[in-house]
Amino acid sequence: MSGYPPEDLLLRPSMETRLREARAQMASKISRDVLVIIGYPGVREGRCYNLAGLLYNGQWEGEYAKQALPNYQVFDEQRYFTSGTEPLVYEHKGAKLGILICEDLWDGAPVRAATDAGAEVLISLNASPYHQDKPAERLGLLEQHAQDVNRPIVYVNTIGGQDELVFDGGSCCVNASGQVQVLAPYWQAGLMPIQFLQTSATVWEPQPGEIDPEVEPEEPLLCASYRAT
Repeated sequence: MSGYPPEDLLLRPSMETRLREARAQMASKISRDVLVIIGYPGVREGRCYNLAGLLYNGQWEGEYAKQALPNYQVFDEQRYFTSGTEPLVYEHKGAKLGILICEDLWDGAPVRAATDAGAEVLISLNASPYHQDKPAERLGLLEQHAQDVNRPIVYVNTIGGQDELVFDGGSCCVNASGQVQVLAPYWQAGLMPIQFLQTSATVWEPQPGEIDPEVEPEEPLLCASYRAT
């Protein structure tokens, strides 16, 4: 909602006011039988968190606070945010959804915490910036964690540029074995449906869907340069 990273904008009191107004406006407009999960910073009891909010039928149903805060390379989250301490598992239409935010996947502990809390499908919101070979690195990470906890993972990544960072998209879904079932295009926004089949009381199997063809090795570098300028 704020763009990422918002950096010192988080130090302005007006930021929280504007985010609350935007969330209220979203709730008034999204009143259909659709669950929307969106990321935003938020001040709760005097502390700022990196949050994922769940909006359903015009009501904010819950919030998850990111647990693993990166503090290396381009990331400076420990300067601004407090770490969350609890997983969030939300039941929607019979499926128990475990909510994660970006570094939670790279760290791994929040993945296991969500699974231990009963999550049957993991959903991760991400602002994962591009660097050379990053797409393959992400897919390898998803494969590893899906196999470790035996759960499918829906990975949603932003796209575009902010300051010196570029985000390449490539949202995807892997099954519990880590196999890619759906892969969205890189470097372009779009809508990519994922269908799940409930095969037992607690098992939801993502069905094979559209997989965007691999791009030539030089293409991501050209796209990243274009976005940055």
